Formats: sequence, C-alpha cells, structure tokens
Amino acid sequence: MSGIVGSYFNTRGSGVVAKLGTDGQVFTSSGAGVSQDFEAAAGGGKINQVVQTLKQDVFTNTTEDAWVDITDMSCAITPSASDSKIIIQLSLYGGVNTPVTPSVQILRDIDGGGYSNLATSSGTAASNRKAATCGTFNSGDGNQCQSLSSTTIDEPSTTDEVTYKLQLWQDNTSTTNIGASGGDSDAAHQNRYPNTITLLEVLA
Repeated sequence: MSGIVGSYFNTRGSGVVAKLGTDGQVFTSSGAGVSQDFEAAAGGGKINQVVQTLKQDVFTNTTEDAWVDITDMSCAITPSASDSKIIIQLSLYGGVNTPVTPSVQILRDIDGGGYSNLATSSGTAASNRKAATCGTFNSGDGNQCQSLSSTTIDEPSTTDEVTYKLQLWQDNTSTTNIGASGGDSDAAHQNRYPNTITLLEVLA
C-alpha cells in the first residue's frame, strides 16, 4: 500500500482517497472507478427517547354509550424533530362483571390545542359501528381479567409537546374495570394489574 493513512491524499492502486472526513462521517465507495470519500452516516430509525405512564390503581366505569376519559391514562412527549414518528404502545388489563362490550380509543393534543381522535389508531366507523382503537373484556365472568394491547404509529409533524390519552366506551351501565377483574372481589385469586402507555420517538 502506497501513501500514508491520515495524509491529505492516500493512493492505493488506481484510487485516490479524498482528505479525511469529520466526526460522524463514514468512509464509503462512490462506485467503480470513482474516488472513495467520507460521507455522513445513514440516519433514520433511531429511538431518540422513550416515555411511559404507569397506572397502578383501578379505573371503574359504568357510563353507557359515551366516551369517558380513563383517569391518569395519558402520556406526553416533545419530539426533537418535526419529521419524527411516535410509536404508541398500550398495555391494559381489565374485566367486566356482566356482559359488556367496551372499546378504547386514543386521542391526541398538540401543545394545548385540544384533543381529537387519532385517526391512524381507529377503525372505520360504519352505520352504528364506532371507530375504536381496540376492545375486549366481554366474557361477563367477574372473576376473569383479560389483556388488551395495541401498537400505533403517529406522525404529529411538530416539535411542540404532544399528549396522548385514552377513552373508554361501553354499551350498557354494567361495571368495566381497568386494572382489575370485573368483580374485583377481595380474594386470594383476584389480582390488581398495571396499565401502561409507552411512547417512543423514532427519528426519520
């Protein structure tokens, strides 16, 4: 090998290495017969930050045919770039004491501008069918606790604070619990469960 690594030019065979790059660049080939060079490393896909809300108490709902905020189930993140994507991961546990059909939706607020249904997380409304993110807990066995999870990718296109919250809807006035079984009886076979919203910022 002729030339000295670190010199302004370094010759090896017929190629010429351009001057050394700067911090964060990588040594690349520009193609056959073309001088090698230093270029910026490929970006994108990096997890820049992770935030989470953990709810450990029980939320109980008996409201019929209305979207109700699930208390303390919101989470905020401030993207570092306007082209970042936000991955929203939900992990909920709950149950009902009689047959009920609960649904969950995600709402988004940007810098206090007001909440709106996050369209990318919702199904398609049709006739009497509501648009929801996910739903379960319909066994009607008050001793059972079932899991509910969802992963959604949002593109808020902002560097302002973005807050996501959860709402619950059910079709009758029976009890729906988030964080416990429907009956939530004080017994050794009954448990309490954590519920989380996790937000991950993915750089473009």
